[in-house]
Amino acid sequence: MSQLGIDLRGYLLTDATLSGYVGGERIHQNRVPEEYDGLYIWFGRSGTEDEDALDDAQGAQPFREFFDLEIIAYATEGDGGQTLDNIEACADQLRTHHKLRGSLNNGSVQLLRIFDHQDDYIPRGVFGDDGLHYAAFQIEVTGYVAGD
Repeated sequence: MSQLGIDLRGYLLTDATLSGYVGGERIHQNRVPEEYDGLYIWFGRSGTEDEDALDDAQGAQPFREFFDLEIIAYATEGDGGQTLDNIEACADQLRTHHKLRGSLNNGSVQLLRIFDHQDDYIPRGVFGDDGLHYAAFQIEVTGYVAGD
C-alpha cells in the first residue's frame, strides 16, 4: 500500500462516525480480505496527474492522485431497507470531508475533494452483485506530502 493509501485509510478511520458504520476497521485498499455482513469501504487508486515543469526531478510524485471509493453492503432478507439507509448515512458522513485541507493522518494535502461517481460506474471492491447495495465516489487528492 502506498504511503498516501495508508494515510487516506488512517484518516478515514479517525472519523468515529464513519468507522462506526463499517464496524471499526473495515476500510481496505485494493482488496477486501473476506466477505462481510454489514458495511465496508473499499478504495483503490484510479489514476494520477502531473503538473510538469521543466526543472522537475525525474520520478517526482504526481501532483494529483485519484481514488475510486465504494461503500458496500449486501442486503439481507427482511432488513426493511436498513442496509440502504445505512449506506446513504455513511455516504453523507464521507461527504463531510469534501474540501479537506491540511493534515491527512501522518501526511498533508493541499486539497481533498469527493465526487459521486457516474451512474455507469461498475463497482470493483465486491465479491458478487447478488443483493448488493453500494455508493461510489471518486476521491481527488491534490498536493499530497508524506509525513515523517
